[in-house]
Amino acid sequence: MKGLILIAIGAAIGSSATAMVYCNHIVQTEHQWIVVPRAGVNVKDIYADVREWSLDDWRKHPELTRDMVKAGHAEIIQTGAVENTVEQVFDRITQRPEADKSSAPVWEEEVPGPQRDDIGGDDAFQNDSIPR
Repeated sequence: MKGLILIAIGAAIGSSATAMVYCNHIVQTEHQWIVVPRAGVNVKDIYADVREWSLDDWRKHPELTRDMVKAGHAEIIQTGAVENTVEQVFDRITQRPEADKSSAPVWEEEVPGPQRDDIGGDDAFQNDSIPR
């Protein structure tokens, strides 16, 4: 009988945790953890660590963004996205390209020129082939 009660308690805890996960986003910010109610039931974005997110990251997760705004957490999106976007732009500006062949600009890559066969073979270079 004791085992049956433990199984029932375990099932109740498991089903409650599953329902909580399907109905909420768990969001980790710089200073806190937030449980944000979902507009619908799905498994997308169950957990999101938004400490390093830029505006592009928020655009890739529209459901989470919408639910964060509805729950009154729009300031997290604004401050974090702006700070991280500015840092990413600054990092791109200050980064020096590597000196290897893979990062060479297109104009520095070697491009094969026309071959003798491509322009008519040996006959094209003889004076007899020029009409007079």
